[in-house]
Amino acid sequence: MSSWPRADRAGFTLVEAVISVLIVGVMLVAALEAIGAAARDSVLQQEQCKTTALAEQLLSEIRQCSYVDPNTESGETRATWDDVSDYDNLDEQPPTSRTGSPLAGYTNWKRKVEVFFVDPNDPSAAVGSDAGLKSIAVTVVSPAGKSTTLTALRSKNSAYEQTLRTETTYTSWADITVQVGANSGARSVAGVNLINQVP
Repeated sequence: MSSWPRADRAGFTLVEAVISVLIVGVMLVAALEAIGAAARDSVLQQEQCKTTALAEQLLSEIRQCSYVDPNTESGETRATWDDVSDYDNLDEQPPTSRTGSPLAGYTNWKRKVEVFFVDPNDPSAAVGSDAGLKSIAVTVVSPAGKSTTLTALRSKNSAYEQTLRTETTYTSWADITVQVGANSGARSVAGVNLINQVP
């Protein structure tokens, strides 16, 4: 009886190959999920920054106006609004500058304002008549439908109400727009309310 020489095994069996493919597949799916989660977080973070910047910019614009209307005029537009209550029920899509031109990069965004009287002893409580303090709520809705509301208070005793003897300029907001590339439409907008706000 003859026997064939036994060859040494040098390779994977079919079972080992299948197990290896399964392990690599599971690791690949986990890695892709981690990359996808990081990308989603980055988009959400950029969206939140834009939302906050839009709300703070409008709040800053409103807070610099008079507490009460210094001269009631008919046919006012946003460019001529001169008191806080003029902004009540402002609802815009897309958000615009004070001159009415749309803000670049915010085509599908929404922004609205609500102004109401509040109790000076409890600013979270709305009241029906003027007690010397107004609450300004600016709500920004992103293209994804996420809504963010920022609130500020405006007093009738604010420094903005004082008549100054010399010409004075208050700066309460600073922003920057950066365009990436000469022909690129990609823009980055950021802004900040300054620390030394007039109350």
